[in-house]
Amino acid sequence: MDYDDGFVAYINGSEIARANINGVPPNYNSGTIQDHEAQMYAGGAPERFMINNFNSILNTGENILTIQAHNISSNSSDFTLIPFLSAVFSTPTSSGIAPPAILGLTTNNLHTNFKISSNSETVSLTNATGTIVDQIITENLPPNTSIGVSIDSGTIVSYSDTTPGYQNSNNEFLGAIQNEVVFSHDGGLIDNSINLTLSGNGTGEVIRYTTGGSVPTESSSMYTNPIQINENISVRACIFSANYLPSPIFTKSYILNANHEIDVVFLTTDPDNLFDEDTGIYVFGDNLELTKKIHLILELIFGKIGNDQFTSLFMKMKIIRLLNLMEA
Repeated sequence: MDYDDGFVAYINGSEIARANINGVPPNYNSGTIQDHEAQMYAGGAPERFMINNFNSILNTGENILTIQAHNISSNSSDFTLIPFLSAVFSTPTSSGIAPPAILGLTTNNLHTNFKISSNSETVSLTNATGTIVDQIITENLPPNTSIGVSIDSGTIVSYSDTTPGYQNSNNEFLGAIQNEVVFSHDGGLIDNSINLTLSGNGTGEVIRYTTGGSVPTESSSMYTNPIQINENISVRACIFSANYLPSPIFTKSYILNANHEIDVVFLTTDPDNLFDEDTGIYVFGDNLELTKKIHLILELIFGKIGNDQFTSLFMKMKIIRLLNLMEA
């Protein structure tokens, strides 16, 4: 609160903060205890008042904030009241706006000055004497996932939803599948039809796959028998198991009876990334975005004259340029 000269603030009729004024409640024409100058107009920061018992004050639905402002006297030359009401949410929300920088709330969040490897690394929390208070090991952490302490069991679990700055999600997993899908045939140019077999899943794990470029989900076709490849196709497969994050997606593309003299590049992505009304890069949709990012798989197949020099040049110039174009 930035004020000149005093105030009392209420939520739903309960007093939550006051400064430089007597009386419960103060009379409407009461003067303040002493003169108090506002701070913000001179480059200062507003004064902070913490609300500690808000659970007993707030109602479900509408709540009313009331502020009673007072000046030192009726003939004072200035009178100021600039309030800010800020809250910390335990779950992500779209309510309200981000607090302005002048409140200094963003500096209260703990933040590290180092990065943690997703492959394997130990993070320790110590007290002032160097004694380890808590410790966690990050190992084989899939992209766009996180690990943390379960809000229900108190054990270390995995999350598919990352919630930086907020309480951990309720959508918990025991871990992430580390096995990889093994294709019986490498992707690329093939002369004849093949029977493609998929393996690599362990006990209690199933392989699910798609053949249209879309990302495999728990409702995708379950692999049980060899897949007959007799046309141009991309096979995307993933390993699933109950209460575990799925494995990474593995993709192989097959082009039948195509004889190319130069190297070939296959780009595989979910069709929704191209043509969906909301996420497609080739449609305007209802809400136009000038920049859209998509996830794609790149496979480089060497032709008869393929060489490292060509590959390096192609990767540095053509592919980077193509990705930039697809994002724009």
